[in-house]
Amino acid sequence: MVGVPMTNGHRPAGLLQLLHPSLATAPRPDRDTLAYDLDLALAAVVGLHADIDEHCSTASTLGPEREGAGIVIDENGLILTVGYIIVEARDVTITVLGRAEPVVGEAISYDHESGLGMVRAVDALDIAPLALGSARNMVAGDPVVISGYGGFEQAIAASVVARQEFSGSWEYMLDNAVFTTPLHPYWGGAALIGPDGALAGVGSLYLEEPLGEDGDSRPGNMFVPIDELLPVFDDMVSTGRVSRTPRPWVGVHVTEVENRLNVTGVTLDSPGERAGFRAADAILSVEGVPVDNLPDMYRALWGAGEAGVEIR
Repeated sequence: MVGVPMTNGHRPAGLLQLLHPSLATAPRPDRDTLAYDLDLALAAVVGLHADIDEHCSTASTLGPEREGAGIVIDENGLILTVGYIIVEARDVTITVLGRAEPVVGEAISYDHESGLGMVRAVDALDIAPLALGSARNMVAGDPVVISGYGGFEQAIAASVVARQEFSGSWEYMLDNAVFTTPLHPYWGGAALIGPDGALAGVGSLYLEEPLGEDGDSRPGNMFVPIDELLPVFDDMVSTGRVSRTPRPWVGVHVTEVENRLNVTGVTLDSPGERAGFRAADAILSVEGVPVDNLPDMYRALWGAGEAGVEIR
């Protein structure tokens, strides 16, 4: 499965309060059939607004103003979200259900490999955190609840339709992403809540591709499994950086079309730009290995050595 255009789920300020048609018609969770307190779980989902200086490298692609959701995961105001909402953020504000004034937050970490980010509230949130669960045993057909910020009005009853590899155009790949349907239109940082009431994933993308074994195309979402967080959690909280060996990064956006890899964009002042990559270029091989799909390209790129290695 490959990336799609409009891969991020943030919205300009204020639009998260509008009732999207997909949300209005989606099935709602049935509190009576759940084994946990749904309203308590949904209260842990907060709104995030981030401002980014226009000179930052992600401002041109993700915008200087971003809005989405985050999930409170400890008693001290630690909030987990999808990284593209808060990467390079200068200011972060947090909106809490039932609280008139927003709370000041600070972006404390971002991990490109998992796609996750963290925010810490400066003032007390007084919110019971949502426990971290696991998506390790989730399979197609499992029931889940998906929610952005906004309580029950933002919650939908959904199901897992696939567990499979995902590769995105921005040098990103997950081995075992969670794909769900129906679509939640405010997916950026949304909570994927498992049958046990614990957090199983964080909303990352909108997709409309064949999902599941039947091959039907239907709107849905991709979630980063919470299991991607657990090995790097301590690093992200304590230092804001993950201590794993950094991968090579070229700084090109690549799309897979009919077994051909085409460059769709190049990050300013990146190794790719300095090497002469331009939009519409084709990538035929990496380190002499022919590649015609994103997973193979990434495996060849990351298998060439650590960040800083020269790549052919």
